[in-house]
Amino acid sequence: MKKFYTLLLLLFSFLLAIGQTDYRDIVTLKDGTTYYCIIIEEVADEYIKIRTSDNIVIKIKMDEVKRIKREEKVGDTYKQSMKRGFIGLEMGPNFPLGKFADLNNGLATTGLQINLINFGYLFSDHVGITLNWFGASNPMNGLSDQYMWSYGGVLAGPLFTIPISKSIEWDIRPMLGITWASVSNINTGIAYAIPFNFGTGLRFNMSRVIALTFDVDIKNANFQWVRFQQSMTTLTIKGGFAFRLN
Repeated sequence: MKKFYTLLLLLFSFLLAIGQTDYRDIVTLKDGTTYYCIIIEEVADEYIKIRTSDNIVIKIKMDEVKRIKREEKVGDTYKQSMKRGFIGLEMGPNFPLGKFADLNNGLATTGLQINLINFGYLFSDHVGITLNWFGASNPMNGLSDQYMWSYGGVLAGPLFTIPISKSIEWDIRPMLGITWASVSNINTGIAYAIPFNFGTGLRFNMSRVIALTFDVDIKNANFQWVRFQQSMTTLTIKGGFAFRLN
């Protein structure tokens, strides 16, 4: 858990840095001084007021100004086209890792995962909440198709979004939740666990309505049945689509 909290702290620090450095105007004076700033007031042929990256407001006479360059950064074009949320469907192969794939333990082989709900909503430009409802299965190595691991669950957590371009967004999603698992054709019943999932992926905004998604997730959960216990760790690669929400 310490590594999890450290990761969250680093993510918050990085996103804060993005917010602090998103200045789009460059004002160069005749004496060579350059300000990276936002112009907050401008009176033609008289003066401008700027807010610098240090959050200092400065009034400058126009006869002292050599050049004003107005930049359009990724963050600006992103804000013009961004929508706050998305909801969609994803599916792809999941690969068992560790004890789950061990021939002397879980026997799991490559399976399939479907995210019936892949949801996210941003409360600010970079931070929001995400929710997944998923189902998955993995056949057992050396056994018939009648025997397989089946599991599903609901996951939720913070959503960190970083714009890469006007149409591409990078998501980072650490999540916790509730998950359940069973073994088909074996009378063991259903076991429950609290999983940890770390996911990251890209959203390609094809239009104002539709986005294509590509995600990679690592998930771990420890299940306890009456007669045995099983650690399940999987790496899942998924693709899908999402409707963009206001």
